[in-house]
Amino acid sequence: MRHFFKKSNIKKAANPRGVISIAMVLSVLAIISAIALGSSFIVSGEVRISSSANESVAALYYAETGIEKAILDVKNGVEPTATRCNPPSYTNWTVISNIKYCLIVTGLVSDGSISQIKSIGEFGSARRSVEITF
Repeated sequence: MRHFFKKSNIKKAANPRGVISIAMVLSVLAIISAIALGSSFIVSGEVRISSSANESVAALYYAETGIEKAILDVKNGVEPTATRCNPPSYTNWTVISNIKYCLIVTGLVSDGSISQIKSIGEFGSARRSVEITF
């Protein structure tokens, strides 16, 4: 047992160059990990913005669909047939093949006094409106 604890059996300190190499590798890995994490946050934010933009464009198209339908009805001399919105909650909607819109009509077609039609389109969390004045 005495020979086991001799000074010659105790290992010397590690090579200083090896310690520096390990520290450098760990530093590089930490930097690469930080860059990857930052990039993932940026990409996920861009995906959310892109999704929101797509919903906004779809809602605008749906509002335009409502306006086109209302213009056709007015041109044919009939009251626009889309569901009337109930402000401020806008609870009534016309739904045609996933197209959701409602109309706010100022005036009546029967006496030719329609002065304004507003169509509100909704898709996902986006709501857009288009308004025409006669």
